[in-house]
Amino acid sequence: MGYKSKMRFKKWRVFAFVFLFLGIFIVAAHPLYLSALGNSLVVSDPLSKADAIVVLDGDYPEHERLLRAVELWQQGYAPKVILSAKLADWQTYKDYPAFRHAMKLNVFPADALFVSGHNADSTKDEAVKILPYI
Repeated sequence: MGYKSKMRFKKWRVFAFVFLFLGIFIVAAHPLYLSALGNSLVVSDPLSKADAIVVLDGDYPEHERLLRAVELWQQGYAPKVILSAKLADWQTYKDYPAFRHAMKLNVFPADALFVSGHNADSTKDEAVKILPYI
C-alpha cells in the first residue's frame, strides 16, 4: 500500500467518522431543533369575544378541550358552547361522552350548550357541519 492510498484511506475514515458523528447528533438532538422549529411556526392571536366556542370531537378521555371551553365560557368569551360529535346513526347527543361530562360539571344553562351531531371524517368536514349552529 503506497503513501497516497494510505492518505486516501485515512481521509475516507475521517470523513466517515465525521458523517457518522453528525448523523448521531442530528438524530439525538431532534427534540431540540424540531421543537424550536414548531414553536416558530405557531401564531397566537389574543383571545377575543366570539359567537360560540366550538369543542372539536376526539377529546377523550381527559376532556381537555371541553374543560378549556368551560373556562372560556365562564370568562364570558362566548354565550354558547358547541360540542362537535361524530355519532352513529343510532346514537343521540346524550350518548356523546363530552356531553355527559359537561352535564356532570353542571355549569351550563340549557340555552348555552349545543351538540352538533355529524359523520364527518376530517376537521374541514366538521367545520362545515358546525357552521349552521354558529
